[in-house]
Amino acid sequence: MYLYQTDPQDYFAGMMPIREALAYLGEPDGEENVGFKNVLDLVVAATYAAATYDGSYWEGDYNFMHVFVLPDPESCGTRLGLIWKQANNGSTFIFSPLLLPWINEKNLLPAKPLKRG
Repeated sequence: MYLYQTDPQDYFAGMMPIREALAYLGEPDGEENVGFKNVLDLVVAATYAAATYDGSYWEGDYNFMHVFVLPDPESCGTRLGLIWKQANNGSTFIFSPLLLPWINEKNLLPAKPLKRG
């Protein structure tokens, strides 16, 4: 996964707000809803990345979170990503399963290696 931090963005047409995505998928009930679980897992991974990646200005708050879909050239399927705008200073975070070469490379945050112990 790749985490980008950009200047404030205000245009999110074509993306689904996280609440709508979860409502669309429906909550798990006895039978596991893989799509619902995948979105929740993605939210946890994205917020962890924003909190730990080098150079991140994540402060733990956001105005909204949207789900976006990218075609996956390796599987001929699709992959989910997240984008959200921080409430306090407006930085926009993009958590993508694929490299986004059209976004300036300086906006790509490096992950800190996990310490095991």
